[in-house]
Amino acid sequence: MRSSFILALLLAGPVAADEPGPTRDAFVAVTDPLGEPVDKVVYLDQGWSPAVSLKFYFTSQGSQIIPYDWFLALEQADSQTLFRDNQNILKYRYLPQLPDSNNPDGLPVGFVGDEGVGRRWLGLTCAACHTNEIRFGTTGYRVDGAPTQGDVRALLSAMITAMQKTRDDPAKFERFAAKVLGNQNSSNGQLLLKAQLAAAIDKRIAYNLRNFPGYNPNEPAPAPADYARLDAVGAIVNEVFHHSVKAPTSPTDNTRPANAPVSYPFIWADLWPQLFSDVNCIALWISSEKTLTRLYSVLH
Repeated sequence: MRSSFILALLLAGPVAADEPGPTRDAFVAVTDPLGEPVDKVVYLDQGWSPAVSLKFYFTSQGSQIIPYDWFLALEQADSQTLFRDNQNILKYRYLPQLPDSNNPDGLPVGFVGDEGVGRRWLGLTCAACHTNEIRFGTTGYRVDGAPTQGDVRALLSAMITAMQKTRDDPAKFERFAAKVLGNQNSSNGQLLLKAQLAAAIDKRIAYNLRNFPGYNPNEPAPAPADYARLDAVGAIVNEVFHHSVKAPTSPTDNTRPANAPVSYPFIWADLWPQLFSDVNCIALWISSEKTLTRLYSVLH
């Protein structure tokens, strides 16, 4: 089985009729929090049209992290600046995009809205972890299928800290509630929203405790330090095995530390499945790709 099979699942169906330009609406980071600004972004010639790239970036795969409207309204923990602000996204080395018909809210590469039961959710796709921008001089070279430089541990930990601060800071919560609830903003609506927020925080903390060794929800989120590194297979297996327990008594029941010293693989060649030396791992990955993709990184 080839790695291209996984991509084919994502790219099935027609591409958008309005073909985007060659820059694929990439955000150009003329200012950069890590001191690596560029004045243009270009794409390698990899045989994909711009429309196919954007379909890869913004086709939902069922991932559900937090409600979509919450993500749009969530502020950073220490300011009123939105968490999704491009400079904050760049700090974790994910790739901001300009708004377009595929991505009307201007989410980063691989960040998508997923239609759930009763509401939309923010999720991640394979593109979040398998697209890179290599910076040389003042040019950023986007490479589809390349390993990300992103630090998902720091990103998710900071998101939890921002949610905790939103729950606990009355002024921050008022601003959040006004955006999320709109014309339904009332005392009862806010009580329900705060309860939902608390439950979501507990769920995200549980994920971090299972999959990010050393994570402490009572401490401020750590600064990014794990760029381009993640024990994805360990996290996938943890989620599968933990959620197979009928009545877990701890968020880490039936799991092991996801601490293998590994990085993200590229996904443009046929050799990718060979990274898994155990035949059973290959079979598990291929047969359960859709389920595991939903579990990967932040998924449940």
